[in-house]
Amino acid sequence: MLQLVMGFVEDPPDREAASLVCRWWHRVDALSRKHVTVPFCYAVSPARLLARFPQLESLTMKGKPRTAMYGLIPDDWGVYARPWVTKLAVPFECLKALHLRSMVVIDDNLAELIRARGHMLQELKLDKCTSFSTDGLRLVARSWSLGNSGSLPTLLPDEVRKLKQLSVLPLVESTKILPYDQLMQELDVSNVQFAAGRDLTPDQLNNMIEILSDWFGTSDSLLHQIQEKIKWADTMSDVNKKHRKEFEDRVEEAKKSIKADIDIRGHDDYLSESVGIMDFEEDRVRPKR
Repeated sequence: MLQLVMGFVEDPPDREAASLVCRWWHRVDALSRKHVTVPFCYAVSPARLLARFPQLESLTMKGKPRTAMYGLIPDDWGVYARPWVTKLAVPFECLKALHLRSMVVIDDNLAELIRARGHMLQELKLDKCTSFSTDGLRLVARSWSLGNSGSLPTLLPDEVRKLKQLSVLPLVESTKILPYDQLMQELDVSNVQFAAGRDLTPDQLNNMIEILSDWFGTSDSLLHQIQEKIKWADTMSDVNKKHRKEFEDRVEEAKKSIKADIDIRGHDDYLSESVGIMDFEEDRVRPKR
């Protein structure tokens, strides 16, 4: 009975308070707890968490503290997910959701997790985690889709077509030239003439023509405005160049004028100094009366 009642208590502080009542309540809380959030991955060991809550269905694990967002913690500081993945891979038979935040997760960790828990894991979140690649994510996606294909909802024809179109993206990444026959095979299109209008019904044709006409008019007007702006910019550039040339010419003329003035003044000073010396010599050789 207590275990049934405890199952309705979902608030973590209330569960923690209930677990402190007595050993029996502590044990019931351990067996009925479905979700646990570990605020710091080094706050508790994986073995301790396994022993405390053996029936977990959802686990949220946080790595680097918030100070890492401001560059106060080096990149190779730690918070590796490997110890947790190794412990969580086998014992937690009920684990369905795993949320890792700000931790170092490599592709081998994802592969180990998928091998052990891929048949049960329904949700995997890697929030602000590093060191994994698209190969690891592709492994997760492939394992989940194959293992849970029976539980997937039925897709509409439009959704199936979109998925086929998305399947072309890996082909484009792997090769620069995509043969037309291969493209038709991937998209499941055998008749190009039929495929040309399959996304547009006849009653939508007039509306589509009107929309395209408006778009063409708007584009033409926008291009005209851009050309006018380009002409105005070229005109202003020429005016600025002209003003700059005139300014440089005035500066150069002022420099020449100042230099010529200095040269003339220096020559006059030399002549006046020479006349003064000659007068002094004449006074010195003149006999006294």
